[in-house]
Amino acid sequence: NADPMAATDIMRATKDCFEKIIIPEGITTIENANSGNMFKNLDGTTEVILGSVQKIPDKAFSSDKDNPGDLMAVTFLSDVIDTGVAPFENSSNVSVVSYYGDSTTQGYDAATPENPYFWMEEGIIYSYDGTDTTLVECLPSKGSNNDKVVSPRSDITKIEDNAFYNCNMITEVLMGECNEIETIPENCFADCDNLRKVVLPESCDQVMRAAFAGCRDYMEVVMPSIEYDIDDKAFNDPSVSLETLEPKIFSYEDSAAIKYAKRMGYDYEFLDNNIVATFYNIDGTIIESVRLTSPGTPKKPTTDPAHPSGNTKYKFIGWSPEITEISVSTAYVAQYED
Repeated sequence: NADPMAATDIMRATKDCFEKIIIPEGITTIENANSGNMFKNLDGTTEVILGSVQKIPDKAFSSDKDNPGDLMAVTFLSDVIDTGVAPFENSSNVSVVSYYGDSTTQGYDAATPENPYFWMEEGIIYSYDGTDTTLVECLPSKGSNNDKVVSPRSDITKIEDNAFYNCNMITEVLMGECNEIETIPENCFADCDNLRKVVLPESCDQVMRAAFAGCRDYMEVVMPSIEYDIDDKAFNDPSVSLETLEPKIFSYEDSAAIKYAKRMGYDYEFLDNNIVATFYNIDGTIIESVRLTSPGTPKKPTTDPAHPSGNTKYKFIGWSPEITEISVSTAYVAQYED
């Protein structure tokens, strides 16, 4: 086993010197990369290739908010066991994270807690350990290609702390179909400057400290559950931001979320019992809304949408999630391929 700190020594010698950095075979763990400023704020380096690294520390490839660095791509050639929390925080130029270890080759169904399966899908990093599908991190570059409305996979069961932290190019996160999510963790959406709407699933009943701290005023949060445990500092936490956020909370009249809004002095609006299917283009534009008075399958728009860029190379391929019978209000986002 190679000395885990050997990678730090390599980085100290090469940081900001080469366009591409390759960590050689034999090094399986990188420790203290962030605190030692080894991978942080990589200027001039656009790609890092990790030969046999399986574990990296929290915020390993992070950057300062005012200096996103030049890093664009990271490749793991071996199985990944642990990527820590928010590995790419503030690194808004990173758009490609690739995994090529045996667990990736063997596939999703072979994953175990000791050998989890990692992958990137539509700008979001996920992992699966045989039981839980975890949303690890939404890359800060998400939204740079007009994909400003984010619809995570509906089968996620957990979200990591800081998962959307400082994702300044996204405008909405729609999780209404993520019906196994119970908790919005600490700092989950903190400092998302342009985030204007988050839809939580009915299964979610806990919102932790600083989950929305530092976001924009009048951000709408839809909370369709009746019971909630919402931290008093979920929206305003001086340790994250000194700016005071005034959110608008949507929930049912007798819900804990409305009682919370009243107690905290936040704006609120009651949800009705009608079911609304809203169809969005990927830039957040509402194409059409369909109201149902009882559970059923909403009628999709009669005309296929066009990509907001106007570029005809992008072909509309359908809606996410798939249109099926719904019993709660649901958001659908147009999908394209080039």
